Amino acid sequence: MIYFLALVAVATLLLIPGWYWKDKHGTKGIAILALPSANCAFWFVLIYFGVGQASLSNLVEIFAVAAFAVVCGYLKFFVFDNFTKIAGKSTVAAFTLALLFSLALRLLMPALPE
Repeated sequence: MIYFLALVAVATLLLIPGWYWKDKHGTKGIAILALPSANCAFWFVLIYFGVGQASLSNLVEIFAVAAFAVVCGYLKFFVFDNFTKIAGKSTVAAFTLALLFSLALRLLMPALPE
């Protein structure tokens, strides 16, 4: 459990520079900083309900989930916020993309040998 908390903390810390730089002069929407923890928690919920292959070797997925959450955060900062059509919903778009990645990863990852 401590590794999960450390992974989420590192992923959140990786989002802070982009969040601070992008919202330097505007209002700071802090919800995007919850993206790594929400994405990792969703991955654990998928495991709890038995979605995908059940194997201890599939624990490497959590690193991909956390890394993709950081990528989605920076996509929100530098891509989604710059498009005027989705700028108001860019946080929702980043969360949706990250959660869909977690679901696809659980469904498509084969059972790795232990």
